[in-house]
Amino acid sequence: MANYKQLFEKRKSKEKKLTQQKADISDLIKQMNADGLLVDSIDTSGGIVRVPVKATAISRNDKTSTGEKSGWYFFHQNNEHWISVYGNWRTNQQWKFYSNSIKELSPEQQTELNKEIEINLQRAKKEREKKNTEVAKECERIFESSKIVNEHEYLSSKGLKNNYGLTEMNGSLLCPVYSTQNTKKELRSLQYITTESKRFASSSEVKSGIYTVGIGWNDWSNIKTIAVTEGLATCLSVYESTGLPTICVFSANFGLVALENIRKFCNAEFLICFDHDQNGVGQAKAKEICASLSSCLIRIPSKVGDYNDLYQEEGPNAVKSEILSKGYKFSQYSIKNFVGTPPPRRWLVDQSLELSKISLLCSIGGIGKSGITLKACLDINQGNGNFLGNKIMDKGNCIILSSEDDTDEVRRRIALLDKDNRRFETEHDTFVMCTSEMGKPLTLIKQDAINGLHITPEAIELSNSLEDIEDLKLIVIDPVQSVVSAQLNDNEVAQLYAQYVASLSAKFGCSVLSVHHLNKSALSNTNDVLSARSSIRGATALTDSHRAVFVMFLDSEQNTEQICFEQGIPFNRLAVVKSALVKANSEADMSIKTLIRKGFELELLDEKKGSVNDINWD
Repeated sequence: MANYKQLFEKRKSKEKKLTQQKADISDLIKQMNADGLLVDSIDTSGGIVRVPVKATAISRNDKTSTGEKSGWYFFHQNNEHWISVYGNWRTNQQWKFYSNSIKELSPEQQTELNKEIEINLQRAKKEREKKNTEVAKECERIFESSKIVNEHEYLSSKGLKNNYGLTEMNGSLLCPVYSTQNTKKELRSLQYITTESKRFASSSEVKSGIYTVGIGWNDWSNIKTIAVTEGLATCLSVYESTGLPTICVFSANFGLVALENIRKFCNAEFLICFDHDQNGVGQAKAKEICASLSSCLIRIPSKVGDYNDLYQEEGPNAVKSEILSKGYKFSQYSIKNFVGTPPPRRWLVDQSLELSKISLLCSIGGIGKSGITLKACLDINQGNGNFLGNKIMDKGNCIILSSEDDTDEVRRRIALLDKDNRRFETEHDTFVMCTSEMGKPLTLIKQDAINGLHITPEAIELSNSLEDIEDLKLIVIDPVQSVVSAQLNDNEVAQLYAQYVASLSAKFGCSVLSVHHLNKSALSNTNDVLSARSSIRGATALTDSHRAVFVMFLDSEQNTEQICFEQGIPFNRLAVVKSALVKANSEADMSIKTLIRKGFELELLDEKKGSVNDINWD
């Protein structure tokens, strides 16, 4: 006889899961829309799905009329549990979204599911590379069958003539896109250009690709100077005006990766001739390149627009003067160029830790700097919590370069900080690289008899390796002196270290927090912020060159005894810690915070909360 109650409960449970799954997918669609992907339903087959994207602060929208689809996603399901990975190839952004049912899985099951996702991501990467190669061959066939034209309405509208062998097909001007992986001139895509639109061959490899004028591909090593532009018309305008070898990278967002590739086989000076955008994108990307690569100069037009605009308005001599003029072009620094509302500051931690900036965290040994930074990373993965009393405002991935701990010690700290295994519930992660286990020290800055003071090859390799981490929000270097093989009390050494970490923050748009020590005089400080700042080890340039500097120091013994008593915790000289932001180059919270040690963690003391003194003992 059938157990109808059992069947009913089973059906009810199944219906509840289906209802929850529909709600989860609805949330996924809303989040994908918020991140710029235009979707109204989800293909759950598991394959890569291409979708159009809308405009963002750093990228234009896809032109649906021409079939552009820069967005993508795939949906991976394991019983009722699922995860979707999606992104924007135009901006190189990627996100993950988990179903709520993931929380029901054990840590081991969640780890296994993430492994399956990683396998899918690698499969998707290989599929995309295979597709890129197939499309590249088709682009070669199309390009070879297209015809050179003397004039084209797009070039005419830009005041240019076709002196460069550009071809045309079905009314579109074809601009070849070549790989920068090596000095072999290898076609990877085509840009189809009309007066109405621009688009690349669907599913082609565009990022890091270039178009060149005045460059022999067998002569890269002999080129002294290269002008770098965003679009084709600007590229031709700059070349005609200056005669310099010129490359087009097609988007300011693609410039850095293209030039990093070229730098491997070419030592030419790069003149970054990106657009003068009202939203500041061209200027920001030019600064990012100059912070990341050697021998680069910014040559942004002095007026809003690009060099083709200047070419048409004032002629080639004006373009030549701006790009080739020696010294500083003060016209581009006019405050009259600042139009509209300035961009808001991007806080990783409210009023203290800014994205794309570098900061310093200093204290005496034993206070718990490493635990505090690890806790901050876990909270940034989740996008909640606080750091030294200020609210965390963003979420993403983090990396810690630790030379004072080994993997076992990190595991012990994780066990104390994440007892509920919350790290498995978020799509973001923290990577802890214990450099003491690498077999040799990780040295970023070095001074020796052969090369003098310099940034090491390991530092360049680290910068390149960090490109593999999507949505990077925080890099922690713990401590500074472990990665610097030179005297940190030398201002020149301190400045070079700051320049290197600033290049990382600019390149990845993340915060870099360097952990440093106070000297022994800080042991006697009693609630004195200025004395704590003066106790920071090393050259003053180390403090001066960082955007923000935090200090942590012990409270007086008398205050510590009183607070321990009021909070009902055993007295310990390290139980009460003061923290303060003692240097900031912007508006910030400079108040002194009191932290109390509870177990492994330091918690902000809520002075409005009741204490044992408030208890009526009668």
